[in-house]
Amino acid sequence: MTTIDDVLRNRPRARQPYPDPARQAAMRARRLDPPPIDFNVRGESMAAMSARHGLETLLGAWRQISELACNPHTPLRELGERGWNAMQRGLAATDRARNTVEANIKALDKTIAEKTMPPISDAMAGELRSLVRQDPSRAFDLVREDVRFSSALLRAPAALSGLRPDQHDKVREMAELTHAPREVALRGEATAAREVLDKAGERAMGVVAAKLSEWQEATPDMGALDG
Repeated sequence: MTTIDDVLRNRPRARQPYPDPARQAAMRARRLDPPPIDFNVRGESMAAMSARHGLETLLGAWRQISELACNPHTPLRELGERGWNAMQRGLAATDRARNTVEANIKALDKTIAEKTMPPISDAMAGELRSLVRQDPSRAFDLVREDVRFSSALLRAPAALSGLRPDQHDKVREMAELTHAPREVALRGEATAAREVLDKAGERAMGVVAAKLSEWQEATPDMGALDG
């Protein structure tokens, strides 16, 4: 008696088609990974909004090129030319955004300096530094309590106030956080936005630009897919 197991065991298996090396090579030639999703700019400041706009334009161009590459009927050289046009628009947008962010950081630095180093007379500055030299450990409390101490200490080298360079740096940080907290927060936001723009631009040049150059140098038969 023949069982179902015997039938299944003796049934000829369907032949699996071997991968077509030429088609696989063509698919690899066209492959462009989509843009990463880890480029985030936080905040609602002018710098953050400008950076987001530039980033969205760049990543949008990247996505457009990735989608164009999926069309098997587009020759690689044409894909390279169209891709460069899109990428140049994206990179130009990030350059404009970075310039805006840089200008914003410079303006914030200027405002922070004005708030932490208001004008005081040379005589008063000397007297205040002399008080700090008597007991450098009081520097932080004095800076928090009176911005004039901040101005006197930050306008002069650390040694004139009896401070070490690292203490002087901490005094500056304390003064900025105390007397210009909003501007410090905005500067941190802008600095982070600039870092994201730089990383996105570097990644785009390393991944997309390299692929576009490869496509532009392709022979007519490279990347050709039937159907």
